[in-house]
Amino acid sequence: MVGSDDGLDGRLEALNPLPDGFVHTQASSAALDEIRLRARSGPRDRVSPSRWRVSTLIPHTRRGVAALSAFGLLAAGTAAAATNLIISTYTGQTDPPSQVQAFGAGQLLRVGGAGYCEEVNRLGAGLTYPSGYQSWSDYALVSNGWTGVTVSQLCSSTTPYQVNNNGKTDDLMTTQGQVSATWASSAFCAWTDNWVRAELSGDTATASTDAAEIAGALQWPATKLGDPDPRNDIPDVGGGTTQTRLGWIPAVQQAVASGDVALVRQAFNYYADQSQSGWVGASCWNSRPPANSGTYLAPPTMTPPTGDGF
Repeated sequence: MVGSDDGLDGRLEALNPLPDGFVHTQASSAALDEIRLRARSGPRDRVSPSRWRVSTLIPHTRRGVAALSAFGLLAAGTAAAATNLIISTYTGQTDPPSQVQAFGAGQLLRVGGAGYCEEVNRLGAGLTYPSGYQSWSDYALVSNGWTGVTVSQLCSSTTPYQVNNNGKTDDLMTTQGQVSATWASSAFCAWTDNWVRAELSGDTATASTDAAEIAGALQWPATKLGDPDPRNDIPDVGGGTTQTRLGWIPAVQQAVASGDVALVRQAFNYYADQSQSGWVGASCWNSRPPANSGTYLAPPTMTPPTGDGF
């Protein structure tokens, strides 16, 4: 005898959970930090996932699944899509509550599916950038996609991008929360970059405008969806502390509010010494577009630049 609708739904959900084949940037943050650790000398007593949007492919295992990227992307076990089909970006699925912290809130999106760019742009609606920072916005849009694609290619695609995931062909996915976090990080770092340049040039009016935008960043809708409770004091398995996806923003805000230009500059320095720069260090380095990346995401071999770019 078939039970109630609720009971049947529960049994169906148990039989068809979200695929185990999830790959996400947060899963590979430790690997990214190992890269950074090798790039500089000195002790490291905490892990900072603020480097999650780096253009590289990181082999990493989570539940027996190889991590594919550090762009807020994940692979979900679905049937390979035929190239002549139009498949929506919307899946109608969300992560279980236990995985929202790591993978992001909101609906799972098929990267490259029909309507993908429309949804990505909707999630970034309301965010503003300083004048002259269009390339940063373009880079954020492509960074929510996949390596080796132009804005045009990404936004004209109607078939999900696919990856080889442990011998299976899977759709590449991200979450609305992860997309929102990318937008919030990009816009915040653009205003921060402009603030530093204004301070260095003595343009107090622009610096004041930028500082006001920076101070209100935690109220942006994209920030609230991407990381509703930014923290940098979460206990880490190594005995130190780690942070949420945008947990570094308050530290940068405080440095801007105090006028500490030298410290804020360290947000754009991948090799920043964390013993001196704390959570500010390296938090924005991968939001600044590399050359030609306004329409094309840098390839996986991109090497982090030296210095802070000012």
